[in-house]
Formats: sequence, C-alpha cells, structure tokens
Amino acid sequence: MTTTTECPTISNENQLTFDWVTIEGFINFTNNQISESQIRWCLRSRAHNGLDKHVKTFGRKIYVHKQGFLGWFEENNK
Repeated sequence: MTTTTECPTISNENQLTFDWVTIEGFINFTNNQISESQIRWCLRSRAHNGLDKHVKTFGRKIYVHKQGFLGWFEENNK
C-alpha cells in the first residue's frame, strides 16, 4: 500500500494572492459594481475619510487593498 502526502508548503505557495490592486484591477474585482469615477472620488479625499490606510502609491500607480477597502466601505456606509 502506497500513500502519497503533499507538502502543505508547496500547495500553499501556488495559492498566494496579492491583495493590492490598481484602480482598474479593483473595478474588475468588484465586477464593475463600483465605477472608476466613484473610486477616484473616494481616493481624492482619502486623507479625510479614513481610506488612506488602505491605499498605497508606487511610482505613479495607486494601489488599493481589496479587503481593507471593503471593510472601510462597510463601516462608512451603514
């Protein structure tokens, strides 16, 4: 009787995700439920609305943390 065991480290490496996405990637992540103009409006005032901790810039690109934004959205839109 032979048994094979998978190394959990190897299988987990194949499932890594990057939680930071560009504005276009975030729109795709939400299946176009949030428009580009809506997210850009939120991002313009991110220092005042608390969204700044879920947004990073790298060069000229803006990256949004997917789960962080969704949590912020839930908290601020009750």
